[in-house]
Amino acid sequence: MSGRNPLPWWPAAVLVAALPAPLVASSYLSAEAAQRALFPRAQEFAPVTFAPTAAQLAAIARLAGPQAPHGELRAWAAKRDGAVIGHVFVD
Repeated sequence: MSGRNPLPWWPAAVLVAALPAPLVASSYLSAEAAQRALFPRAQEFAPVTFAPTAAQLAAIARLAGPQAPHGELRAWAAKRDGAVIGHVFVD
């Protein structure tokens, strides 16, 4: 070293710590907008009703792993010319 003291590191650390944390904003699509975004060529979205058995629910939970609590699960079949081209699930 040349005998000069390097600048202390702590003023920079204090400056960084004093900066405001970045804000995070989330924007969610409506169910209808999500349907159109996922399947823009679909001509209709037909509601799908399902009632899984206890065994099916257990299998889903096992395969999906840890999950946050869910609300109501809704599903639609995306159709074009009467044929199902996909499904949309909204939790």
